[in-house]
Amino acid sequence: MEEFKGERLIGKYVKNPVTGDEIIILPAEFVDPDNATGVVMSVSAHAPFDHVALEDLKKETEILLKYDIDPRVLEEISYVSLIELEGYGDFPAVEEVERLGIKSQKDREKLEEATKNIYKAEYHKGRFKIEPYAGKPVQEVKDAIAKELIEKGIAEIMYEFAEKPVISRFGNQAVIKIIHDQWFIDYGNPEWKEKAKKALSRMKIYPETRRAQFEAVINWLDKKACARKVGLGTPLPWDPDWVIESLSDSTIYMAYYTISRHINQLRKEGKLDPEKLSREFFDCIFREDFSEERERELAEKTGIPAQTIREMKEEFEYWYPLDWRCSAKDLIPNHLTFFIFNHTAIFRKEYWPRGIAVNGFRTLEGQKMSKSKGNALNFIDAIEENGADVVRLYIMGLAEHDSDFDWRRKEVGKLRRQVERFYELISEFATYEVKEGVKLKDIDHWMFHRLNKAIEGTTEPLEELRTRTAVQWAFYTVLNDLRWISGEPRAGTMMRSVMS
Repeated sequence: MEEFKGERLIGKYVKNPVTGDEIIILPAEFVDPDNATGVVMSVSAHAPFDHVALEDLKKETEILLKYDIDPRVLEEISYVSLIELEGYGDFPAVEEVERLGIKSQKDREKLEEATKNIYKAEYHKGRFKIEPYAGKPVQEVKDAIAKELIEKGIAEIMYEFAEKPVISRFGNQAVIKIIHDQWFIDYGNPEWKEKAKKALSRMKIYPETRRAQFEAVINWLDKKACARKVGLGTPLPWDPDWVIESLSDSTIYMAYYTISRHINQLRKEGKLDPEKLSREFFDCIFREDFSEERERELAEKTGIPAQTIREMKEEFEYWYPLDWRCSAKDLIPNHLTFFIFNHTAIFRKEYWPRGIAVNGFRTLEGQKMSKSKGNALNFIDAIEENGADVVRLYIMGLAEHDSDFDWRRKEVGKLRRQVERFYELISEFATYEVKEGVKLKDIDHWMFHRLNKAIEGTTEPLEELRTRTAVQWAFYTVLNDLRWISGEPRAGTMMRSVMS
């Protein structure tokens, strides 16, 4: 073993383990020296960074001479086309670099864009050109090729962060540590993937534009470490030295909610021994058909009355399947997709979830919230200052779909005054008496029509979780109508009739 600078490798030749070809190691600015040896395979036909680095060397031959490399070596390098991609020729990297006007490796942002464009297109639409995988979609053969090379002993798995650098709370750069005897959930199981895809196809996704992302995650998701040695969490039942990590945990807790009140009551009465709540017990509640004999059997084993077990099962079957799971968009690549997988693994088809609603991020006065920087919103303080109704209304009216929403105190104060005015108008109208036999006039019918229109305009978007649109109808439209109608001489009597 020896430690040395990576530049010692420049100009030397390595053997391609797949083709057997001798390949020269060339210098490039974009290569990360902190990544293993700092030597990476060049695929100049398909990788914009590789193509541009090669072109830079052709223009700056002094770099080659520094390492005693004959510039004529570059003339012997020919590109190899591996993937057929509609809309591109044999060398997509060359075309994309020309399209974006990239001049050198210093155009890093454009190179990142070009790389993203090509890799995404090749993964979803590309077909491999090399036997024995010729004609097959890239996304199908990618893992198969990796598996083949590993089995032949000419490739190894390398672990790296998706985003670098990763800095610890102490300011140090984090590294990947291989933890021995780690526990994984195998989301790469083909049969399980098909069940997850089937569940997703039956679900409503809000907004619908996020469905493609869920489909992509299901496709690439593989083995996921589900436990850790440190931190808070639930001990892994069969290996209590490990703690279940947070993204793998809490994916089916909503099923527990359906029976939690019974569990809490039994604990309060001292009639519950948690150690007796076995898998057999939960299978009866969540997975099996109704059976009086089964309930009596479990009642004897757990000490829980058979009637209570039946009520738990009935309550679960009343509330399930789950209508909506609402969470942030950054959880699509993990927690929310785990939620789909785990439901299909544990529950019968009729209890698979019906929908997922994805929301955006919160900002405060235009800035990302951060506890460490003191830029965080405490909702308890917000409620004490403005009232729960104002806080709820402001949040609902801020944004819809998965767009981010921004909390601005000045705007919240303005809304508080509008809510107060709304309350004043309603309270004023409520003081009038309802008179019998009063004939409705056109203006009365108009107000009835406006209120019915507001109900209709609120109901439809709420069913689609378009809360901002619903607030516009339910609050602002009605408030404007109340302000306008309050100028009518008989507005008080009329509105009292309408409200009654």
